[in-house]
Amino acid sequence: MDEDKAKNSKRSRINLHPFSGVIIIFLDMIFWGANAVTLGLGTFPVALILLMITTVSVSSIQIFLDDDTYGEGVSKGVFSGVLTAMPTPIMGTGLGALVITLSGLSKFNFGGK
Repeated sequence: MDEDKAKNSKRSRINLHPFSGVIIIFLDMIFWGANAVTLGLGTFPVALILLMITTVSVSSIQIFLDDDTYGEGVSKGVFSGVLTAMPTPIMGTGLGALVITLSGLSKFNFGGK
């Protein structure tokens, strides 16, 4: 009984697995940084590629590592894919802060005191 309550309370939250947050930020930085080198000529193909890669990656992570249901995992994957496919960098914006907070990456201390 307590285990069911814990699962239901976990699922009622909007959260991302930390690996999902890392994937979103990493792919956004790599692909849009490379697109800047082409002076934006590859924006549409890059957006489509990012949408597909991020959606599949985040959905898989959420379903298999975070124990989300199929619907939850896919919806989080699609949301993340659309977020990453926008032709602007995520880091340094409110969207980046949202990804970091939702995935729990703000709890990690990366070399600070």
